[in-house]
Amino acid sequence: MPLSCWSAPPCDDDRVSPKNVAIPEGEGLSGTVRIGSARSVARRIEPGEIAVIEAPDLDRETAELLAARRPTAVLNAADSASGRIPNLGPGVLLGEGIVLVDSMGTEVLALREGQQVELRDGVVVAAGAEIAEGRVVTGEHLEHAATRAREGARFQLDGVAAATAELLVREQDLLLDGMGLPDLAALFADRPSLVIAQRASTAATLQEIRPWIRDARPVVVAVETAADTAREAGIQPDVILGPLEDVSEDALTSGAHLVLHAAGRAAGGGRTSELGIEQLRVDSALPSRAVALLLAGHHGASVVVAAGMDEGPEESLDGGREPAAASSLVRHVLGARLVAARSIPALVRPRIRTWQLLLLALAALLALGIALLTTQVGQAALGVG
Repeated sequence: MPLSCWSAPPCDDDRVSPKNVAIPEGEGLSGTVRIGSARSVARRIEPGEIAVIEAPDLDRETAELLAARRPTAVLNAADSASGRIPNLGPGVLLGEGIVLVDSMGTEVLALREGQQVELRDGVVVAAGAEIAEGRVVTGEHLEHAATRAREGARFQLDGVAAATAELLVREQDLLLDGMGLPDLAALFADRPSLVIAQRASTAATLQEIRPWIRDARPVVVAVETAADTAREAGIQPDVILGPLEDVSEDALTSGAHLVLHAAGRAAGGGRTSELGIEQLRVDSALPSRAVALLLAGHHGASVVVAAGMDEGPEESLDGGREPAAASSLVRHVLGARLVAARSIPALVRPRIRTWQLLLLALAALLALGIALLTTQVGQAALGVG
């Protein structure tokens, strides 16, 4: 894909271009504030509310999760599209008609959860006082940021190469030998595995591959809040991996193996301790989805199907250099065993089940019996009529 497609507005013809989105001017918007990490807010916010986050260079995956909840506006304390990398998140929000105001500074983070605010021309007003002011993001701003990102694309690729070398040195034991991963080899050995990450499209992907899940009975590894998405789809995770901060209590107590991905911190561990649930632990600077793929791969999974991780060329740098480097390294380590979930329907035909064959045979016998009873030859053969 040409570098001209590495821009904030998606290149796909069936997506809405941000420059076509009307941003309200003068007339204010109002709503209830939901504040926190972008992914945490995406789980709690209701349609018509206002998200307050701090997400520099907002990536597409996070933006999709927010957009799926239909907030009125997203207020970002950081710069949503700095032009440093060709991130796609702002284009997703604008393409869905969601107002995005960024570079609001830490003042906007002082708002309280559930507080009623008004947004007017990039200014947040609460209880009659101006709290913070930012820039209303437009398609023109994204185009300028995309131009800067394209101009620096060569340096970004050089940065990914440098990050890849650094990760390989720092994480080589985990990447190459699986050292530091919890011992779950008996669970994965010689079985297919399904690793699920959270995206707005994850639920639809799971529905598409449901026949394969039913037939293959894979070991299911859910990354963080994907555990709840999987359970809502009727799929029980065998392993839940991640910081475990935003996973529901129902999922945590469902009987799955819990693997706390600490990344140098003890996030989430307090929740499981309070619930009296045993957990395993892995310390790594790699993204949780990369660790989940390696967990299945290094423990002998026959195939590793990745759901919610579809990445095209335009998304390769969307999350930054280190995630791009980690993705490249994991793909290299797993090799041909790594398969995108959306490829499954084209590669696997549903297996004809025994009950289906019996039903077909019964129908054939019934049809034969009716034919014999309605013909003279059949009646004579059966001694009836």
